[in-house]
Amino acid sequence: MRDVVAQGPVRHSELVDMVARRSRFQHLRAGLAGHTLLKPLAWQGDLCFGPAEGAEPTFKSPSSSPRWTGLPDLDDAGRRAVAAYLAAYGPATRDNLHYWLGAGLSAGRRRLDGWLDDLTGDRVVEIHVDGSPMLHLREHLASLVAASPEPNQVILLAGYDQWVLGPGTADTRVVPAARRPAVTRGANVALRAGQVAGTWKIDRGTLTISWFAEAGRPPHSDIQTEFERLSRLLDRDLTMKITVS
Repeated sequence: MRDVVAQGPVRHSELVDMVARRSRFQHLRAGLAGHTLLKPLAWQGDLCFGPAEGAEPTFKSPSSSPRWTGLPDLDDAGRRAVAAYLAAYGPATRDNLHYWLGAGLSAGRRRLDGWLDDLTGDRVVEIHVDGSPMLHLREHLASLVAASPEPNQVILLAGYDQWVLGPGTADTRVVPAARRPAVTRGANVALRAGQVAGTWKIDRGTLTISWFAEAGRPPHSDIQTEFERLSRLLDRDLTMKITVS
């Protein structure tokens, strides 16, 4: 694998072919086509994502970057990962953190708690959101306090969007428990004030929003604003339909 990516950024399909064409590695084709083998190779520092070239990802050698200094110390990397997660998804709970770095990357609970404890007080503080204890970066407290709630803001996101997946689909503050299967399977989602309130799809020029009945009455004017934004982003002349389910 190191030999393949050393040749420069290669598309995922090209990487699979270049490795599997060697007779002793043919049986690894399926594992390389998915992520089964790519994850441990990335963890070891053998490859990383390359520049974006369309929908198919590319991979390259980390050593091709002049900023690459080799794999960092595990505990240093762990603390950086914890801080990076909270920078992107805070305020967050310990369960959120364990879902992302534990269930997703197999970091042990005791080790994760140790990294978090190392940061608590200096960089990480505990706050209460709606009465629940949550974790947040100290440097982001001012911007959090200054933020104004927008109770009817609607945002349309593609399936598997990282804002939804970051806290985990089991977090009912983001994904209603009864709607988790659809979100987990990659449905495009409509957010209202940061919570999944519906799904959407485009078929034959019509964008259909399936609003969840438990989310209350659809805020039509806010949905219209987001619909127009998405139409501009896609550069398509769309019509819209809203259903309640």
